[in-house]
This record gives sequence, C-alpha cells and structure tokens, in this order.
Amino acid sequence: MPVLPAGPGAVSAAPDVAALQGCSPQERFAVLCRHESVLRLRAALIERPRRLSELAALVFGRGDAASSRAALALLDLCSSAVSERDEPLLPLRGHFFQRTLSGLWACASRGCRGRHGTALECDAWPFGAVFLERRLQCPHCKSPVFEMVQCGECGAEYLSAVERREGTQERLVQRVYGRDEDEFQQELDVAEADDESGEPDDEAADAGGSGQPRLVADCPDAPSPRLGPDGALDWTGTAGTVVHLLVPEHDGCVVCGERELAGRTLFQPVRVGAPFLLGTAIPTLFEYLPDFRNGPAPRPRGGRRLLSFTDSRQGTARFAAKLQQEAERDYVRSLLYHSIAAAAAPPDEATIQKIRKEVEALAEAARRVPGIEGVLEQKQRELARLESPAIGRLTWADAEDALLGADDFKRFLLPELNDLTYDQLDVRGLARLCLLREFFLRPRRQFSLEGLGFFSFATRYWTVPSRPQ
Repeated sequence: MPVLPAGPGAVSAAPDVAALQGCSPQERFAVLCRHESVLRLRAALIERPRRLSELAALVFGRGDAASSRAALALLDLCSSAVSERDEPLLPLRGHFFQRTLSGLWACASRGCRGRHGTALECDAWPFGAVFLERRLQCPHCKSPVFEMVQCGECGAEYLSAVERREGTQERLVQRVYGRDEDEFQQELDVAEADDESGEPDDEAADAGGSGQPRLVADCPDAPSPRLGPDGALDWTGTAGTVVHLLVPEHDGCVVCGERELAGRTLFQPVRVGAPFLLGTAIPTLFEYLPDFRNGPAPRPRGGRRLLSFTDSRQGTARFAAKLQQEAERDYVRSLLYHSIAAAAAPPDEATIQKIRKEVEALAEAARRVPGIEGVLEQKQRELARLESPAIGRLTWADAEDALLGADDFKRFLLPELNDLTYDQLDVRGLARLCLLREFFLRPRRQFSLEGLGFFSFATRYWTVPSRPQ
C-alpha cells in the first residue's frame, strides 16, 4: 500500500462523491486522503477482505442497498485517485457473485397474504407470492405452489401443474421440468430452439409423472374448481382457493391465442442462465478495462483482454461463438445507424423562418379574406413537414458500400475470414450476408434495428415485361 503524505487533520464529514467525479485523479487523491471515512475504509481493507455491506456500515452507519451503492461509488473514486508518483490511493480487487435463476414458483391463491404490501399487489398479477426456489406450499396462506411458465409468443404468465386421479380424488400437483437443458439453449428463440432440437421435449412432458398437464390461468371462462391446501380439486364445494384450469394443447394461450403443436413446447419455465448473465456483464466489464496496445497495429476494443474459466468445453465454445456473432451484429447496427443518421439532411432554418412568417401573415389575412384558407392550409402543412425531424434514407447498395468502406470491417473481419476461405472470400457477398443476418428475420426476444424502431423498410415492387412470343 502506498504511504499517504502528511497533511492537515482528517475531515470528519463524508466526501462529496458527485463533486469529486469531475476532478482529476491527482485532485481526488489530495482530497480523499484527508477524509476520516476514507482512512477507515483503507485501514479495514488492509487488515482483511470485507463485504460491501460491511464497508457501507463502516462509512455510513448502515448496510442497506442505498448505502452499499454509495460505498461502491466511493470505492471507485478511491481506486481511481492517484498521487503525483502515479500511486493509487486504494488499489482494489473485487469478487462479485451472481446467482443464476433456475425458475420461479408462485402461490396459486390470488388472496395470498404474501403479496400484500409488495409490487405483486395489483390487478394485473393473478397469483400470490413469488419464490426463487421450489416449494410445495405457500408459507403465508398454505395454498399449493406451482412453477411459473411463460408463453413463448407473448410472455403471458401461467402456473404449470399436472392433474392426477388418486382413487376417487382428483389432485393438482407440480409439474417438474427436466434440468438437463443446456443453458446456451435458453438463449434461443422458440423457432430457433425447435430447429436445433427437431424433436419434442418428451422429458419435460413426462417429468410430472402420470396425469394430464394443466395451466393455472387468469381466465374466468375456464373450468374453475376449488383447490385445497393438499392439492385436492373440489368441483362442487365452497372451501379452498378458486383456480382456473386450461389444457395447454387444446386451449393454448388465452392472451395471444397461440397453441402448443407437436414437437414444440409453447409454455417454458423462467430460466436465466450463465450465458445470458455473462453476455450482459462482459461487454460492460470491457468498458472499464484498461487499453492494451502491444505494438503499432490497432486491435479490437483497444486490445482489452478478459480471461474466463468454465467447466464445460462445449459451453465455452458455443458461448465464444455467440459473443463473436453479437460483436459483429453490434458493429453492423452501429455503422448502419450512424450512416442513416448522417444521411438525414437538417432543415434549412432560414426557409423555416420565411414560411413561418408567411403563415402568420396568411392567418391574419384569412380573417378578412375567407377565400385564402386553402393557401393557408398548404403553407401550414409545408411548415409542419420542415419542422418535423428529418428522416435519413439508405439504399441496400449504399448500406453494402458503407460496410465495405469501413476501416474496422476491412481490418478486423475480412483478414480472418479470408484465411478461413483460402483467399476465396466474396467480399461484397460477406457485406450482403451481414445485412441479411440483421434484417432477414425479426426475432421475438432479441434486439434488432427494426424491433428497436430505428429502421423502417420501404420496398419497391416492379413488374418485368414478358418476352415477345
């Protein structure tokens, strides 16, 4: 740890994080090393590793979420503050843990006490408390708990169950889905996943054991028995929780009308695996890594590097390919967005002022001469057109030329692919392929320039004259 310079007495008040963010690293060092709270942080971390909540309590006297965020911002300032000898005030190494989400489970009772006082207490949520781990019974109201699934088309929420007959009693039990699914498979759209597998999900269908699959839904028109705490269904009594049951294959989704087909599972459990979390975190981590320029030649992302470890070779290979594809798609999106933004010509301010004065004069004259309302409306439409945001236009050929002329496209993408194709690469075909990959499909749950509203296609159709007989 670098030795702090001798200076005036320590400042007891907490440092102003917002003000220090606009200072230089040397100015931050000079200010922070005089604050008592920063010195306590430094001494505590020199002694041993600490949790973020401990450091927040040390500085602010409490370890809640808001204090932890403030402590994290203060730690960022301390690690970026350097002395005149380029020594950091507080060199840090952090260990961050993120738990994957293997499913969501919800109480079947709409009147569950566990939803009171939370964001779930609204008319849009038809079930009770939500749990992050599997359980059979709600601790708040003792009603049965089922795993939540979502429609692959519209995302509507349902509870998945299996109806079984035990003697003369019908019961509703949890439908247990298989956990052998590759986490990478969760990142695919429903249509892509069907193409990848080509077979129905027999394991998920049979995992619930003997019985008929059912969906607990918010549908008053569906059959509505009462559900007891032990899962017993009572079609005539008055005790228990009222539930609305659907048959997935027959009823489908009551929101969008889609139905399950042979070989396709429409209703999927809620899973957030490591590929999704890493794919979201890694680009952000790259933003804050220092540049690593070894040599005069430029490198992608300034030469930043990241080393990761995993226990799955196949998963690592697929994840690396996915990262490469997303990097290429992000680059194409950015290039096209800036190209079409540059093509949008800004309106002439002098022309706008001139037409605005004409509109004012015509409006004044229209009060005395009723016959010029048509001229006034025409000028008003022209003024509205000029004052509206300019729309850029880009032809498909211009988009290909923009890619082919981009320096990064020629430096980083073409050489590697040219080696893989033994110098037989069709350069313009590659640019066309990059555009087709972005616009040929409209994914349901992935980003695209069309889905984000940045692009709108205008297609021209024409007829080819037939040859003379």
